[in-house]
Amino acid sequence: IRSRDLSAGTPLIFQQADGTGIQLRWKSRERGEGKWQFSAEAGPLLVARQSRAPETDFVAAPPGYTLWNARLSLSKTRGKCPIEASVESQNTLNAAYRDYLNRFRYFANDTGRNIIFRLSISI
Repeated sequence: IRSRDLSAGTPLIFQQADGTGIQLRWKSRERGEGKWQFSAEAGPLLVARQSRAPETDFVAAPPGYTLWNARLSLSKTRGKCPIEASVESQNTLNAAYRDYLNRFRYFANDTGRNIIFRLSISI
């Protein structure tokens, strides 16, 4: 997002830093109804330093960072009922970073490793 205060000619405060993510995904072959299908994906989230921060902010914008994320999942369909179980890890390498949009960045690092377990059964 790019934005400016046209009357003052300065960047607006609290705009997201530039970033991109890349994911590599592998999925097992379809084996028919009632058979489990496995998939795995992993990749980095790259966030650049916010270079368009206004000068009125309390401290300079934090440096850019890279976070590695991964996900493993199993899924199958029984009749019309899909079932999926997965485990996901965000910030897998437990990198210390500060996100520009997090107001706690003035005092502490952002969240560390986060592990999420999911079970989804659609009826």
